[in-house]
Amino acid sequence: ARGADTGSRRFARAMLIAFLLVVLAASAGAARESCETFQEEALVRPLPDGRIAFVAHFRQETSLAARHHETFPKAIAQIARATGVADAELSFTQGRWMYRRWGRPPVGAKPIGAELWAAFAAESDEVADEGWANLTAMFGGQFCASLSALRDEQVVVEPALVFRPWDGSARVDRDGISSDNRRRHGSLPAEAVCVENLTPWLKLLPCRDRAGIAALLGSRSSVFGAEYVSFTARVRVRGDALELTQSATLVVDANKIAREPEGGHRLTSLLGVDRGGGANGIRACAAATSTVVHAQTKGGTAFAFGGRRVDTDTAVADETQPPSRPAARHRRAGGLSWDVSASEDFDVAVRPGGGDEGIVAPELYAERVVTGSGYHRGGISIELRRPEGSKSGEGSKSGASGTRARLFQTLPWYVRVFIHTLAVEIDGVPVPVPTSGRADDVGANGVLAVEALRWVPGVDRRRPSTMELQVLMPAAASVARISFKFEKAFLRISEFPPDANRGFDLPAALISLPPVAPRDGHEFGESRLLDLVEGVASEVGDTHSEGVYMQGALLTLPTPDFSMPFNVTTMVCTLMSLLAGALLTTLTRRPGWEGFRKLKAEQRKRLKSLEKEARKARAGESE
Repeated sequence: ARGADTGSRRFARAMLIAFLLVVLAASAGAARESCETFQEEALVRPLPDGRIAFVAHFRQETSLAARHHETFPKAIAQIARATGVADAELSFTQGRWMYRRWGRPPVGAKPIGAELWAAFAAESDEVADEGWANLTAMFGGQFCASLSALRDEQVVVEPALVFRPWDGSARVDRDGISSDNRRRHGSLPAEAVCVENLTPWLKLLPCRDRAGIAALLGSRSSVFGAEYVSFTARVRVRGDALELTQSATLVVDANKIAREPEGGHRLTSLLGVDRGGGANGIRACAAATSTVVHAQTKGGTAFAFGGRRVDTDTAVADETQPPSRPAARHRRAGGLSWDVSASEDFDVAVRPGGGDEGIVAPELYAERVVTGSGYHRGGISIELRRPEGSKSGEGSKSGASGTRARLFQTLPWYVRVFIHTLAVEIDGVPVPVPTSGRADDVGANGVLAVEALRWVPGVDRRRPSTMELQVLMPAAASVARISFKFEKAFLRISEFPPDANRGFDLPAALISLPPVAPRDGHEFGESRLLDLVEGVASEVGDTHSEGVYMQGALLTLPTPDFSMPFNVTTMVCTLMSLLAGALLTTLTRRPGWEGFRKLKAEQRKRLKSLEKEARKARAGESE
């Protein structure tokens, strides 16, 4: 009995030890599986006219196979696994970025409203469409937006030349376009951007808006009171790694904010989070591996309050600052940087410049206008203009032969485009347009080549039209104009929006330009945000092509008089009420009551006559 008892104890101990080993192995695997990183950065750039641009950039990374996360948002991981998305970007934008006044945006401007594009590693279009439907539904619920409208086939398109890596070469990778990396794009120009979209965006961060760079976005009135506000969320799957990148860009008017004694504007005051008194400024998020604030001082000056000095070989002290303030890094590139990971209350003051010496213009300005009058036909004219004083190929990868650009324009089905009216002009000189989709030579005058053309005609109530062009503007050219004509379709009364007389919003056109060359003094890999600002490719070979969105446009369509149905309804209801009233009167009338009123009148007369006779009789007796 004792032997059996001892054997059972040994077996229980062995089982306990085995269980503990399994638990330790599982915890160690979970620890390795949940290896997560979180980085946050901010950029401040002075703009002309007293404006200041502020960019908040957040990057989180985890394992796609992980089921438990410490700081990474679980909802994003579930969406990535459920939809099979390889790359997706969602943006919400209010206001316009003024390219001519403010120059090239720090991390790229977005169109007004909501825009979503995604790439799927799908074997067929049916699988990609299913993933797109799931992605729009999940993103719509996550960000409290009406993205379910993007599931409609009348809005979704499949881009081929844009939203892809491009180094500015003339070659069009048709094999890569037709591969299993299928892309979808949809936009809602009339989508209203509000706090309901920003709040779930901030909840994806480990510290939300309680600490770190995101605390500067705590004042919703200041955020949406800016002249331009855009916040994006990008999800990328790289092998077994899942990456979430969030960026918020604001342009605030510093003329409305009181200046500091040094002559600048505190960042906390500009964004409306200055609490005053003791605790104030930026406090690093505890979950962040690094918290860095950058200031581009070309066109202005900047100085910090608190923060840790960044020691580099190129760091040069600013003569306008007291010795206790941080030193500048990459002084020749016109930038300052501070590491605020160990700072309690950090703030930076920026003094905007008076001129446009800090403006870096894009390679091409792009503008779009709707031409024509009336409700039957119209046209669209897109103008690409080179900035004055710029040289072709300067700071880009297009080369000295000219500037290469890709145009992406999608139009709703009720805008019936006549592709045979497509015309391209360079400095007023017409250029031949290929009909086979690709041109290998320049035109007869040798000034411009339409290197690629992709046209997908629209189908009524089923599919929008899509036009993509790759053009080469010669170095000597200054203006290129692309135009085409269209016909306006008639809509059913049920297809008009509530504000039909306002017009219909057309999706913004996009000009994709080659990546820009980084400035002298930029060190690749030190900052993901600065790499995006400088347009440097990442370590995995991505090429961040520059995108220039054009202004939105309103299109007036033949609109019926919506008051006529109400007028007809009112008249019909009036006639029906009169008819029903007369019918009810006839049905409720009783035949026995026809002479009742006359009989009552005769009785009253008789009673009056009898009363008179009685009075006369009384008078005779009294006499």
